[in-house]
Amino acid sequence: MKTVASFLNIHDAHLLRIQLGDEGISATVCDEATTAIAPHYINAIGGIRVQVSDSDFADATIIAGHNDNKIDLREGMVCPKCDSSDIDQALNAKRSYFLSFLLLFLVMLPLPFIKRQYRCNQCNHLWK
Repeated sequence: MKTVASFLNIHDAHLLRIQLGDEGISATVCDEATTAIAPHYINAIGGIRVQVSDSDFADATIIAGHNDNKIDLREGMVCPKCDSSDIDQALNAKRSYFLSFLLLFLVMLPLPFIKRQYRCNQCNHLWK
């Protein structure tokens, strides 16, 4: 058995397994139980692996390569200043995450909803 891909998310691993099965390639998801019991070990064991037989490895690699188009939640979002679609989520340096965590821990109140802030990589414009 050879590893075609490894994932940090169990759902992505099963989606690839199902996609390979639709193409007639038998695939197995490995380390699923380990990461369910001890999710903090996921990086140490190399993620959740999708494996296929040696004879199907070449075809499975091609199919897994077409599986790289991940869903982007910012799809269709553009910068309001320059209309560029090259944007990232900006980190808010002014917010005290430690104070919010302390409030959560001591009072058992949920963290307040944090409104996302985006930054354009072309003109460095910030907006919410």
